[in-house]
Amino acid sequence: AIRLATMLRRADPTTFRTRPRVPPGASVLTTTGVLLTSSASATGRRPARSPTAIPAKSKTSKRLIPQPVRSGLDVVPPDSVLPDCDPELSGLPKPAEVPVIATVLLCSKWTWEQIRLAQDTDPVVSKVRDRVGDDRPLARKEFVSKAFVAYRRLWPTLDVGNGVLVRFLRVDPLSPVRTVPVIPDSLRQDTLVHFHSAPAHFGQKRMLELMKQQVYWPNMHVDVEAFVHNCRGCILGQSARPPKAPLGTVPVGRPWHTVAVDYLDMTPAVDGKRHLLVLQDYFTKWAEAFPLDTLTVAETLPHLLDIFRRFGPPVRIHSDQGAQFESDLFNRVLAALGIKRSHSTVYHPQGNGLVERFNRSLLDMLRKHIVIPNWVENLPALLWIYNTSIHSVTGFSPYKLMFARDPPTDFMPVTLLATDLMYDPTTYERYSSTLRAYLTEQ
Repeated sequence: AIRLATMLRRADPTTFRTRPRVPPGASVLTTTGVLLTSSASATGRRPARSPTAIPAKSKTSKRLIPQPVRSGLDVVPPDSVLPDCDPELSGLPKPAEVPVIATVLLCSKWTWEQIRLAQDTDPVVSKVRDRVGDDRPLARKEFVSKAFVAYRRLWPTLDVGNGVLVRFLRVDPLSPVRTVPVIPDSLRQDTLVHFHSAPAHFGQKRMLELMKQQVYWPNMHVDVEAFVHNCRGCILGQSARPPKAPLGTVPVGRPWHTVAVDYLDMTPAVDGKRHLLVLQDYFTKWAEAFPLDTLTVAETLPHLLDIFRRFGPPVRIHSDQGAQFESDLFNRVLAALGIKRSHSTVYHPQGNGLVERFNRSLLDMLRKHIVIPNWVENLPALLWIYNTSIHSVTGFSPYKLMFARDPPTDFMPVTLLATDLMYDPTTYERYSSTLRAYLTEQ
């Protein structure tokens, strides 16, 4: 990721201004070191109807022979035909508008070659992959058996890149089209471990939503349900939960408008840290937590001011009637920042139910990681996992609602359009308009 950022900083912005058409078989190497090709034979993919590529800065007209990418980035060549009939691909830009779709591989669990070899040994996936690479229309009686019918339903969204069977999808209207690999049977168990045991032992629904954005195989939900049900860490980490108080309705209409604040006692204490200051935004569900030695205003305020420095002061802070939140110093600081106060009472526990629910989720994540006793050291990682996972209430990750873009992935490639690599000031206005329209519809 650092190499890619360095390359993009050093790249000449004028390099990406024009995009002449490239005949089939030609390849173009950009100044960032990313090799783009329209050759079907070199990539094992079907040739596009009108392939184009980003030109290199060099004025030479000599065709370049495809070479390994020196930067270490694998790029899926931009020669796929994206059908307009599939609802998941509705709203895609026309090829003339965005001619290149590049998939940049950053911090991946597996390489394309490893996935390709695993698909080679899978009798179902390999057969589908070979048939997808054929331009002949799918016959009515082809792939009608139980093992293949799921692929038949998704046929318009399947393609082959770098010898790997992939599926095109758009997660939501703000996200770019991405490719997700079809995981063969031999790699599915490792995939389930990666998306459940490695992060935070999330439940079935949240785990499935996360996986659907990055991988695919038929009946994936059945395997997820069975894996979560038999997870030893989840079984040992389950606690008897008291009856839930109903969540109160707190009217909010935009990110970082109302923020809930609370304290959470932690055991065992680590280096004197025995408490947590917990904050959560009511709209996006974005959560923050800070270890504390003592429950004092003097130790609480620096963390709050640090959050306000990054995201700005909220319109309102909601808390219980604890002595720290009712102190004169706490209220004078909030008044100086123009922040309003609201609070819940001991007789109305659902008033601060949002942060109470997050406290329970955080404790569950820590409890299920029974081999990680140092909760202070692992707290930032668990917060990142929580904020980048789909929330059951909103249907989006807190990260997506806060920053209007998908969080980076550490499992499989992230698909980027050619315009994502361009320096074009007019795109800022288009992005702003698209974002406003999108949020208005939600």
